[in-house]
Amino acid sequence: MSEFLTRHHALEGFLTLPETNTTESKPVKVDILTNIQHVNIRGDSDNDVFLQAVKSVFGVSLPVIANTVVRDAHTIYWMGPDEWLVQSYESAAGLIEKFRDQETARGSTAVDVSDGSVMFRISGERAVEVLARGCTLDLHPQKFSNGQCAQTAIARTSVLLTSSAGDSAFEIVVRRTFAEYLALWLRHAAAEFGVKFSAIE
Repeated sequence: MSEFLTRHHALEGFLTLPETNTTESKPVKVDILTNIQHVNIRGDSDNDVFLQAVKSVFGVSLPVIANTVVRDAHTIYWMGPDEWLVQSYESAAGLIEKFRDQETARGSTAVDVSDGSVMFRISGERAVEVLARGCTLDLHPQKFSNGQCAQTAIARTSVLLTSSAGDSAFEIVVRRTFAEYLALWLRHAAAEFGVKFSAIE
């Protein structure tokens, strides 16, 4: 008899923990995006037909400047000279099928990596201070602003970090196996300010 497999989010157990102090007037907010999809794409950024294929499928121009992000129909992060991460609420499998259907996309790759990563969005007046306790990057808005991203470490955990809308909001993509550890670290690092975790589909 065949068995049906149920997909579980990496932080289901964590979200059942009691909330920390949220009586502060402006607690740090940490959203866990439970339905986000990620597609890793590789190709030649000097190839105009590849660039056009990406724009046709994902509705946004590929960022070719190091450590930058573009946001439109989908969000695309620069990961390296020939590698990008696409973030979407659409089906990763559907996007990959459309990409592979593009004749001009031959020689490039698109892989669904959604199950291997977890995404956080941290916001609030104390967000920078919390992240600074475990990250060596200068997160001042004059140094790390909206539209920039970096592969770095938070609490010795490798992450993809980007400044989100507003100077006090950041998005973090972390490997699934380290997601609970990072969530617990954020919970502890922000405890004195009050911290509220929410799961968002």
